[in-house]
Formats: sequence, structure tokens, C-alpha cells
Amino acid sequence: MYAEIVFPLPFRKAFTYLIPEEFEPYALKGVRAVAPFGKRTLTGFIINTSRETSVTEKIKPIIDILDDKPIINDKELKFYEWLSDYYLSSLGEALRLAVPYGSDIESKRKILIDSEFCRKLFDEEKDKKSTRAKILKELINRTEINQNYLRKIIGKKNIYSQLQTLKRKGAITIVDDVEARR
Repeated sequence: MYAEIVFPLPFRKAFTYLIPEEFEPYALKGVRAVAPFGKRTLTGFIINTSRETSVTEKIKPIIDILDDKPIINDKELKFYEWLSDYYLSSLGEALRLAVPYGSDIESKRKILIDSEFCRKLFDEEKDKKSTRAKILKELINRTEINQNYLRKIIGKKNIYSQLQTLKRKGAITIVDDVEARR
């Protein structure tokens, strides 16, 4: 089975996801589902389900279903469709208004650190002012750190390639930490 999911993002289209067998009884129109979206994990609303799909690219599976039964019915869905058209927003953004703030799920990228290995790599680093050296210096005395926080304290937005190099060497592990939004 497949689900059409809208997210609280400025996209005026639904995205197709595979419904794992264990979620099929709960994957109903009007329930919230947690699904991968690019590099993040987001909460969206299932607005339709079907046995077949015309989508040809790889379809990712839903990670979780948050509700036991639909929290919006067909009549309310039609209202939110009208609301999104009237205010020129996406259906997902309009549906965000249907649930209390803080009840959706988002992911934050977390870095798990082998601090001893990072210390060894830092000691081997020739240019102590390089981006890699700055990253290693921050990682030495930690066991984990939020990737966005690391970007902020390093003062660089793009540290992806440096982190991937450290990951390949085994100094760090990068995980998506899924949590309720505050």
C-alpha cells in the first residue's frame, strides 16, 4: 500500500510513501505519519492511501504512525484544502494548524564521537587553524554534539565534507535523532 503525505512545508503537492505492512491497519486518511524527507525526518498528514501508484522513482517507507485513529475527518480536510487555497499556502502548512504546537516530530543530526581517536587525529593535524583542526578540537572532550551547534561554534556553514571524512576514518558516527518539537 502507498500513502500520499503532505508536510508543513511550502510545497503544494503530496509525496508518495510506502506503507510498511505493520502500519497498514493504522495508515488512514487523516492520521499523522513520520517519514524521511531529504536528510530530515518530518511529520506529515496522510491525505490518501492506495494499493497502486504511478510514481516510478524509489519510494521510501513511512517510519511511524502517530495516531491510533484519524485526527481530521473528510469534512475538516476539505476545510483545510479551502484554507490553503484562500491563504495561498500548502495543504501541509494549513494542516499544521489542526494539531497543538509541539506534537509533531522532527530530526536533528547528532554526531557521536570517539574522543580519543579525535585527539590522535588532532595531534597529527599539521595546520591547527584548518577547519578540520577546529572541528577536532571541539570534538576532543565530548561524546556527542548536535551538528547545527558544531557549525555555529566553528563558524562555518559547510562542514559536511569534513564530517564525512571523519566518519570514514571511524572518528565519528552521524545519526538522525528523532524527537518531539518543543
